[in-house]
Amino acid sequence: MLDFECLGNRQNIKNYDVVVCGGGPAGFSAAVCSARAGARTIIIERNSCLGGIWTAGLLTWILDIKNKSDKGLLKEMFTELSEIGAGRFIADGVKFSCDVEEMKHYLEQKCVAEGIDVLFGASVCGVKSEERRIKYIAVNSKSGIEYFSAKAYIDATGDGDLGAMSGCSFRSGDAEGNTQPMSLIALLCGVDVEKVRLMNNSETIAGNNPKKNLFAEMQRAGITPSYTQPTLMQLSDDGIFALMSNHEYGIKAYENDKITKSVINARHELYNTVKALKKLGGAWKNVHLVATAEQIGVREGRQIEGVYSITEHDVFEGSCFDDAICDVQNRVDIHSPKCENGGGVVDVGRISKPYQIPLRALIAKDNDSVIMAGRCISGEMYAHSTFRLTGNAVETGSAAGILAALSAASGDIPKGVSFSDFKKMQNRIFG
Repeated sequence: MLDFECLGNRQNIKNYDVVVCGGGPAGFSAAVCSARAGARTIIIERNSCLGGIWTAGLLTWILDIKNKSDKGLLKEMFTELSEIGAGRFIADGVKFSCDVEEMKHYLEQKCVAEGIDVLFGASVCGVKSEERRIKYIAVNSKSGIEYFSAKAYIDATGDGDLGAMSGCSFRSGDAEGNTQPMSLIALLCGVDVEKVRLMNNSETIAGNNPKKNLFAEMQRAGITPSYTQPTLMQLSDDGIFALMSNHEYGIKAYENDKITKSVINARHELYNTVKALKKLGGAWKNVHLVATAEQIGVREGRQIEGVYSITEHDVFEGSCFDDAICDVQNRVDIHSPKCENGGGVVDVGRISKPYQIPLRALIAKDNDSVIMAGRCISGEMYAHSTFRLTGNAVETGSAAGILAALSAASGDIPKGVSFSDFKKMQNRIFG
């Protein structure tokens, strides 16, 4: 961790009720709910847009929304995005697709309307803690080192950066430390929608395997993708698609040098893939690579150790909790960390059941100021592979925001806030 105490002016600490580190799906949701619960809130975000993997990462599908899209912030978002023509439900009704640029604007204007401060191009680089509480954090940006203090802090960085800097214990990967591969996504235009129907993962056609068909098409073009279950996701009726056909193996979410090399390698692979498909003609005659993601998609970073950690037993037995804040419907989805297996989803030999995430899994065990949201909440590897999707990030973010605001208002540490008070505030915000 950076020795930041000699940098910047610590006499000018900016004070908030709640500081949210990370402005992706979880961080945005946390900030909205924190503000609605009465807390003065800021989002600190490294990119120049909100939305994280939805926007900078180009993953425009919101997944695991079953039993979530009819209530809370997800319902509000889906309704508003649909009304402005910026999103739609996919055929099977368990995914929602959004337009990247529309989503950027929507999230920003939502924060403006809620009175949330947003700081782009900024990352947490240090934490000063005393007696299990954060005193202040250091943030690095074009302005240099700045300091922020709050009554409660939310780690929505995805990779558990704030929690780790705060001295929290964490896990990452399997027992040997192997983590799932990362993926860089591309946006394509000019694809013939009708001619790629059997390769289009947005279509629901009985007996069809779009990933297998797309892989065969790539091989016909002389390309063997690093991910042997490539996915083509339709975003509009006029031939705009997202392509995920890349996997980068053997990288930790906090190894920036390796991540940099992987992004360069991934972008080169996507460039060559699109060029090869274009040479096939037919459905790809007019294909054009519009954009590659500004950030690589990380499946597995740190999971900060919480007051409760979601276990393998919870996933396969369908555990329910008195302090439940989210229903997880997604199956175990572990992409093989070994490149020789083509990164395919591992068959774990068992079928997971719908289960609940308890509020306790969002509360850090080792620091009484830290609340987690998104994929860095506390859970073992099998559990993480089910709750890491962004439908769950919105739900855990919403819960984290409410809890942080209540903690800030009462002066209680997060685990001291009663669940009945949490539910009252949740009902007040969403009805």
